[in-house]
Amino acid sequence: PRPGALAVAGTSPPMPGDLEESAPRLVAGASPETAQEPAPRQMAGANAETAQEGVVRSVTDRLEQAVSGLEPQRWTRNFHAMSICMGVNHAVEDLLFAYTTIVYRGTLGFDCNCLVFGVWALASMTVVSPVVAWAGSKAAIVLGLALYLCQYVAFVACSAMPDDLQMHALAYAGAVCCGLGAGLVYTAGGTFLGQSAQRIASASGEPLESKTSGLAAVFGFWSLGTECLVKVSAFVLQEAGVGMTATFGMGLPLALASIVAAAVGTSPVHGLAVTKPVAAHAAKDLRRCGDRVGAASVWLDAKVWLLSFLTVGFAFAIPFVNGIVGDKFVRPQLGKKYVALFSAGIALLGSTMQGLLRFLAGRFGNGVNIVMASVALALMPIVAFVFDARSLGWWLTVFYVLMGVVRAVWESTNKAVLVNHFPEPRTEAAFATMAMQLALSTCAGFFMAGRVPVKWTLALLLSVACMVAPGYIAACRLSAASETSVAGSPREGHNAGFEGTECDVA
Repeated sequence: PRPGALAVAGTSPPMPGDLEESAPRLVAGASPETAQEPAPRQMAGANAETAQEGVVRSVTDRLEQAVSGLEPQRWTRNFHAMSICMGVNHAVEDLLFAYTTIVYRGTLGFDCNCLVFGVWALASMTVVSPVVAWAGSKAAIVLGLALYLCQYVAFVACSAMPDDLQMHALAYAGAVCCGLGAGLVYTAGGTFLGQSAQRIASASGEPLESKTSGLAAVFGFWSLGTECLVKVSAFVLQEAGVGMTATFGMGLPLALASIVAAAVGTSPVHGLAVTKPVAAHAAKDLRRCGDRVGAASVWLDAKVWLLSFLTVGFAFAIPFVNGIVGDKFVRPQLGKKYVALFSAGIALLGSTMQGLLRFLAGRFGNGVNIVMASVALALMPIVAFVFDARSLGWWLTVFYVLMGVVRAVWESTNKAVLVNHFPEPRTEAAFATMAMQLALSTCAGFFMAGRVPVKWTLALLLSVACMVAPGYIAACRLSAASETSVAGSPREGHNAGFEGTECDVA
C-alpha cells in the first residue's frame, strides 16, 4: 500500500520503515490478532458484532418506548377508554335532549334548545380553542363533561318541579352549561383524536393519515353504541312502569362515573414533542396565532368551509328526522314510543357501520365514505318528494336508516378528514370552527322546521347534500396544490414542509 493511505486523521503518516510494524493495525477498530486473520474470519466476526449490536439496539429501543410511553398499544387503549367515557356521557345528554320539549312545558323547551346552540356557537367562536390549547385536550374534555353534568342535574330537578320562575331559571342555567360543555367536548374531542393519532404514528413510524381513520371509527363505535344502549334501556324502563324523573335520575350516576373515569383512567396526549424539525417552527407560530384569535385562525383557509357541507347537511337532517318525520309522521302512524326506538336505531346502525367505514377508508380512502354520506343525505328529500310520507307506515324507517349512515360517517370519517387537513397545532381551531358550524346550522334547522313549508326545508337539504362531495374534492385539490407549490419554492431560512400553513395563508 501507499504510505499516504495509512494516514489517520490528526496523525502524521508513518515512515516507510514503520510499514511492517504498523501493518497489524490496518483494520480500524480491530485488535492486532484479528487484523492478521484471513478476510473471511474477519467478516464473520464483524457480522456477529453487527448482529449483537442489532439485538441490543432493539431491546433498548423497546425499553425506551416502554419507559417514555410511546408504544402504540398504550395510546390506542387510552383512546378507547376516553371514547367510552365520552360515549356514555353523551348518551345521557342525548337522551335528555330528546325529552326537552316534553319535560319543559310550553315554549320553554324550544327556548332552551336555542339557548344551548347559541351559547355553543358563541363559545366555539371565541373561548373554546384557546382553552383547549392552554389546558390540553384531556382537561378540556373533562371540564366539558362536568358542565354536561350540571345540565343533567338541572334537567332532572326541573322534571320534578312545578312550572314556576325558579324552574325556568334553573332550566336556562342548565342550557348555558350544556352549550359551554358542548363547545369544549366537540372541539377537545377532535383534538384528542388528532393528538392520539400523532402519538401512535410517531411510535409506530407510520404516516399520520393511516391512523386517523381507524381511531375515528373507534370513537364512532363507542359513541354511537353506548348511546343506543342508554336509549333502549330508558325505553325499557318506561315501558316497565318506571317514572320519567326516576329514569332520568338513573342516568346521573352513569354520567358522574364517566367523568371520574375520564379524569383518572386516561392520560393526556398533548405533551408529545414534535419529532420533525419543520414542525417545531410551525407549531410555535401557529399556536400563538390560534391562541390569539381562537377558531378564526383557520377561517381564511378555504378548506375549512369546503369541508363544512357534511356538517351543515347533518345539522339540517337532525330537525328534519327528529322533528318533522318523528313528530308529524311516525307518532300519528306508528305511535310515540317508536320515535324513541327509531332514534336508538340511528345510533345502532351508525355503531355497526364503523368496521365497514374503516375498511373502506383504508382500502379506497376517506372520499368513498364522504360520497356515501352525500348520497344518503340527498336520498332523504328525494324520498320525501317522491312518496307521500303520510301513508308510508313502517317504510318511514327508511329515513332513520339514511340518517344512521350520515351520522356514522359524520361521527368518524368526517373527524379523520378534518385532522388530516388541519394537523397540529391547527386542530383545535378547525374543530372549534366545525362545532360552530354545527351549532348554527342546527339552530337554523330547528327554526325553519316549524316556520317554513316542509318542501323548502327539503330543497335546502338536497342542495347542501349535492355540495358535500364536490367540496371534499376541492379541499383535497387545494391541499395537493399547496403542498406542490410549497415543495417547489421554499423561502430562505424556512423548511418547505410547513410553508403555506400559517394563519395568514388562505
